[in-house]
Amino acid sequence: MSDLMIDFETIGQDVLRCPIVNCSFFMFDVDRFMAKVPYTYDEILGNTLRLKLSVEKQVANGYKFKPGDLDFWDSLGDAAKKQLIPQKNDLTYAEFCDKMLEWMGNKRVDYWWSRSNTFDPLLLWRIFEDSGKSPELNNKLKFWKIRDVRTYIDAKTDFSLTRNGFVPIDQNEWNRKFIPHDSRHDVTGDVLRLQCLVRTEQGLN
Repeated sequence: MSDLMIDFETIGQDVLRCPIVNCSFFMFDVDRFMAKVPYTYDEILGNTLRLKLSVEKQVANGYKFKPGDLDFWDSLGDAAKKQLIPQKNDLTYAEFCDKMLEWMGNKRVDYWWSRSNTFDPLLLWRIFEDSGKSPELNNKLKFWKIRDVRTYIDAKTDFSLTRNGFVPIDQNEWNRKFIPHDSRHDVTGDVLRLQCLVRTEQGLN
C-alpha cells in the first residue's frame, strides 16, 4: 500500500473556475522514511509524474482567469514560467483522467496528501466530474483518506513555525535544485518535509 502526494499549478485561485496548468503526482512508502537509505530529492523528482493540461481548451469551455492572475506568474523565474508555454501534447480533462488512472494502475492508495485540502483535491474532483469519471476516481482515492501537509507540519511542530514550507534537506542542495511553484518540485519538497518530520521524531536525523 502506498501514499500519494499531489500538487496543482493554476492561473488564479478560484477553485471552481480557474484554468489548471498542470498537476504532479508521486507515490511513496511511509516505511521508507525510516529506512537506512530514505528518499532523496533526485529520486522523488525523477519519479514524479507531471501532467500538463491545455489552458486554451479550458478557456474555450468556460473556465476563466483575470488579467491580474498572470501577474503572479510574471513575478516568478523563467524556470517556473516555462510551465505556461503551450505544448502540442497538452491534455484535455478526459485525457488527463485516463493517464492518471493508467499511471496508478492497480496500486492501492492509503492516504493521499496535498498542501491544501480546500484546493488541490477539489481541482482533481472537478476534472474527473467534468469528464464523467468521478466513480473511477472515488474508487481509487477515498475522500476520507485525504491528509493536509500543512496541518501535519503544524501539528508536529506545535504550530511553532512561521513558515510551514521549511527546507527539509541541506540548504545548499535545496538552493541548487528547488524551483518554487513548479509542481514536480513542490511535490518533492512536501514528501521530503514529511520524511524529515518522521525521521526527527524517531531520532534518525
